[in-house]
Amino acid sequence: MESQVVSGAKPDGVVMDILTGVAGSGGASANTPEEASTVKQVMGMLAKGKMWKAPWGKNYDRWWNYWESNHYSGRPAHTLTQAIVNQVWSACETFVAHITEGLPEPLARARMPEFKTKGKTISKWLTYEADQNNLAQEMEHPVRSAAVTGIGWVEIGWDEKKFGGRGDVALIPRDEKFIFTSPHARNIQESLYLIDASNIPRDVVLKMFPEKGPVVPPGIIDVSLENLRTYDDRGPMSSNAMQVSTTTGSDSTWINPAGGGLGLKKSDLVTFIKAYIRQDDGSMRLAIVCNGVLLQDGPSPYDDEDFPYAPVNILPTLDTIQGRGLIQFIEGLQDILNNSISYLLD
Repeated sequence: MESQVVSGAKPDGVVMDILTGVAGSGGASANTPEEASTVKQVMGMLAKGKMWKAPWGKNYDRWWNYWESNHYSGRPAHTLTQAIVNQVWSACETFVAHITEGLPEPLARARMPEFKTKGKTISKWLTYEADQNNLAQEMEHPVRSAAVTGIGWVEIGWDEKKFGGRGDVALIPRDEKFIFTSPHARNIQESLYLIDASNIPRDVVLKMFPEKGPVVPPGIIDVSLENLRTYDDRGPMSSNAMQVSTTTGSDSTWINPAGGGLGLKKSDLVTFIKAYIRQDDGSMRLAIVCNGVLLQDGPSPYDDEDFPYAPVNILPTLDTIQGRGLIQFIEGLQDILNNSISYLLD
């Protein structure tokens, strides 16, 4: 069962290291037997989460292609003219603007007169946090993801480097394809665990975990967790050129795939997995695994015993936390419009 998590990855030495609990140079074991058991548990949870999410997640790339005006990618064209009149983008962005531009200022109301002063203080603090985290703009990412795929995610964490090293709240939008909940969870309260898994530069892991980071083998074990989306281009640059953007849309560039892309090779990246696991007594446990090496395992650093993530749905449903997005219901109309214009131009 655990081997399903490496779907799409080549069966190289890195993958074998993950499955056997061996990492580092010379094949030296990076985990104790107890740690290896924890790694196996986390990888099994990730595999189950991926399988449960697959019926909805398999459509994410197609829906994002609609948003990106890349409507003919991977599909046979029945017309000479491949016309695109992108009503999908208009529908999604109109919805995003209505939500994000209408966000009210944080306001804490006191239920009793003697707490009115405290309520004003809390309101000022919430307003400060919203400004510091650029909330109005950052919320566009999970709302847009919810409009396109049905769900968006925000990590509500603590950044110890902020506020002059004293630490402060950090609101971080996360790509919806990085987050996995336990099967049959209708909402985050029902989930037995929540996993945040993505491919990140190995240098980041070395800085975060200076002791165990060096034994993490280079390379990725799951290509589906890449923080890039690529779009074919028929523009003036090159027949081999493609546009690459981060999944949050924060940055993009043009690359030639044959030339090595953004300067990062697969060996420069590692698969980083954070697993928040609810225990039988209601407490929260955090286990961090990177390419088969257990980097951290212990109580969650947050004392509310809850997942430090918030899902965003625009059309919540009773069957899954994934919800429904707008594109699911209008992609057929978009195809009719594109084909009608194409036939007319032909």
